[in-house]
Amino acid sequence: MVATAKTKMVYGVGVNDAWYSVRVIGGESNQMCPYYQRWANMLKRCYNASYISRNPGYASCRVDSRWHRFSEFRGWMCRENWKGLELDKDLLGDGALYSPETCVFVSKEVNCFTNDRGRCRGMFALGVCRHRSGRFLAQMRSGGKQVRLGVFDTEKQASCAWVEAKRFLAMEIASRQSDPRVACGLRRFAERLNASDEKTEIILESVK
Repeated sequence: MVATAKTKMVYGVGVNDAWYSVRVIGGESNQMCPYYQRWANMLKRCYNASYISRNPGYASCRVDSRWHRFSEFRGWMCRENWKGLELDKDLLGDGALYSPETCVFVSKEVNCFTNDRGRCRGMFALGVCRHRSGRFLAQMRSGGKQVRLGVFDTEKQASCAWVEAKRFLAMEIASRQSDPRVACGLRRFAERLNASDEKTEIILESVK
């Protein structure tokens, strides 16, 4: 069957050049082509003004021009292990570009782990908040739960505790990955954390 390009642009930049209907109508519910759904959602995050206003962290994000065509993204996705996984642009890239070189499908655990939500952290360092005692509480999410790392006298001490625990957990998660790109990305993530931290005498208990 010869591919026929669609004339309507998707979020102002995307070209739906699928040679088939991406939406199947009928039965109990409408079904969307999983390749098209991932592609359209990616474009929405980068180019839909309403979505960006609610999620300002995506204001500087963009999609590689090759992926402006649906067929190009679909071809890449067909070669990936994607079922039950989430599209990630942070682990292999700089967090701003969706492209064949910077994207990989990861588990929800990995996606949540690398998303530090820096713009939402408030006035203190990542993983740190003011404790009711007036001191500083360090905490992080692990296994879908919030884990307290301890209460410290200074923000710096609490931040160092968070960095060390985050680095330790990154290495642990990396050891469980079947995709070498994801494992390598997590190890680099841990190295960057380690490099950004100054030496400290804080000793942490293992994060359960």
